Amino acid sequence: MQETFAEVDWTFERMVVLDCEHVYTAESLDHLMDMKEYYEMDKNDNWVRIKPITSQPSESKKCPQCRAPIKNIYRYRRSTNKHVLDVQNKKFLMKYDNYLKKLNKDITTATRKLENNRKKFLEEIQKPLKIQGKKETRIAEIADSTLEVTSTEQYTLLEKYYSIPMIHEIEWTRHISALLTIYRKLTLLMFETKSPPYKLAYEAAVSLLYASKTQTDICDLGKNFESLDILDYDSPARQQLKLKETLAEVGLITPKIDVRMYLDAFFEIINIQKVIFYEVSQVITELSKIRGTNDNLVSYDKNWIEFGEIIIEAIKKHLDIIITTAQQNNYRRHVVLSSLELAEIDCKAEWFKLKYPPNGTINPIIQKSVKHRCAEIENMCQDICNMLSTMNVEYFEKQCKSRIEEIHRELVDIRTAAMRDIPLTREERLQIFKVMNSEFQGSG
Repeated sequence: MQETFAEVDWTFERMVVLDCEHVYTAESLDHLMDMKEYYEMDKNDNWVRIKPITSQPSESKKCPQCRAPIKNIYRYRRSTNKHVLDVQNKKFLMKYDNYLKKLNKDITTATRKLENNRKKFLEEIQKPLKIQGKKETRIAEIADSTLEVTSTEQYTLLEKYYSIPMIHEIEWTRHISALLTIYRKLTLLMFETKSPPYKLAYEAAVSLLYASKTQTDICDLGKNFESLDILDYDSPARQQLKLKETLAEVGLITPKIDVRMYLDAFFEIINIQKVIFYEVSQVITELSKIRGTNDNLVSYDKNWIEFGEIIIEAIKKHLDIIITTAQQNNYRRHVVLSSLELAEIDCKAEWFKLKYPPNGTINPIIQKSVKHRCAEIENMCQDICNMLSTMNVEYFEKQCKSRIEEIHRELVDIRTAAMRDIPLTREERLQIFKVMNSEFQGSG
């Protein structure tokens, strides 16, 4: 039963006056504010030490009488600050989620524009170029190969990286500029989603407490200079101990960052890369028609083939990062989707290898390589099926298995094409071209 102000013995009870001017005992408000979630209590019901704050969302605490928010009470600062942090985190996720949806629509619009302009672009690209004397075409070493996301320079500096003529580079850059603008925005979004409010609060708390401990140690050093072992003062062991003490006092656990948005943004980058690869394959087809028609002309199709191979490897690298990140954070749906994407791009890579083999022939080395890779793709598909069977998501499982069946059909065709002992006919090359250039399924 709720007591009135006059019925409470204020000589024993601690008074808490809220901003709304309603008065409560500390004991009654402690229960409302979930103090046991933030502090540990001794046998005498005294709060003795803090508990780590989790990243689980909390509810706003309000006055039981008037429902006004409870704030500016020093005793409950951890609870109120936690709620503020939760609100900021929610706003953070909503902001970037909406931005990601906008970028997804922008990709669709840019791809449509690309399709409309493709005919004109290909007409410019396939204009024969005169040979300017013999020149060794050496593919430049691609810088920043360890970066998480492939730099857009690798898609624009064609002369530097692939010895593709500048006139092609200018037309190409103009053709895909809208997509690359979105690509850069997605890269920035991925970087920003790595620093949500919880992570920033944790880092700030650790930094402040660590600085405070360091200052305290310096003061102690001055007071006990003669008795202190100077060599031990700044030793790695002492620094490690100080950091451990600091982490225990922060009251925030090391934040588990929500990587879903990071992964979704990465998937959109994969989608852009696949569109770029499709455009490159169109260029190669047109330039291949020029080769051999005139000895004084050069098509540079082999240079574009090198470009296509680099794009495929970049997509694979990105998918490996997505798979690893999703596994580490137990995002099983993203593991399945990225593994499916990797199997599909591997099929595209094998078709690409068969369509444009070195010296124009499929030799035993290529046959062995293709056969081995097909077996690896089959094993990958089996692993995906095993994972799906444990997820209990019927519709998602049905969609994924449909894509796996399509992969198996492609593998049969790839093996058949690779195991031939005679050069491919023109009709067979056209069939490979049709399969290789079929539209990719969207990621995510």
